[in-house]
Amino acid sequence: MLTSNSTPCEEQLRSEINRLTEERRSYASQLNHTLPIFRLAPDTLCLIFQFYKQDALDEHIKTSTHYLYSWNSSVPRLSGRPWCYVPWVAVSHVCRRFRGIALEFASFWDTLCATSVPWTRELIRRSKQAPLHVCYLRTLSPIGDTINQG
Repeated sequence: MLTSNSTPCEEQLRSEINRLTEERRSYASQLNHTLPIFRLAPDTLCLIFQFYKQDALDEHIKTSTHYLYSWNSSVPRLSGRPWCYVPWVAVSHVCRRFRGIALEFASFWDTLCATSVPWTRELIRRSKQAPLHVCYLRTLSPIGDTINQG
C-alpha cells in the first residue's frame, strides 16, 4: 500500500517486515506446541484456570477498595469484603490455545462484576448458560456513589 509520503522501496520493506512478523508468529506457535503444558487436556487446563480464578478472587477480595454486593445464594447479600475487577481474564491473554479454551469454558466467566455495561454484557455472552454469580460494585468515592445511584 503506497502512501503519499512513502517510496516504493519503503513499502516493499514494510511488506517484508509484515511477512517476517507473521512467519515469526508461526514459528513461535509451533515452538509453544512442544512445551509440556500443551500436552495437558483442555479439561485439565479448565481445572487449572478455575483454581487460578478462585485464587485471584481471594487475593483481590483482600486488597481492593470496593465492596461486594452479591446476589449469589452462597454469599451474603452485603459481604462487607473488598472486591475488584476481573483479574482472572489474564488467562485468556497467555496464548491462542489458552484463549480458545478459556472462551469455551462457560463457568470461567460466570462471576459478573458490574464494572461496566459493555464488559458485563460480554461476560454474560461468554458464560453461555452457566449459573451466574452477580456482583454489584460500590466504590468508596463520592463520584462512584453518584454513578451507582443514578
